[in-house]
Amino acid sequence: MHFLIYGGLGRNPAGMRAVSHLLLRPILLSSTTLLSNSLAFSSLP
Repeated sequence: MHFLIYGGLGRNPAGMRAVSHLLLRPILLSSTTLLSNSLAFSSLP
């Protein structure tokens, strides 16, 4: 999958950066929210 993205956008660094932001931002947001939620639940007595 990464090879397809890099192969198609290898000639367009700006497009590659936009795609990486679109892919990474939701993943980072969801992972951080999951981490904070799990920490909050684990800290409950």
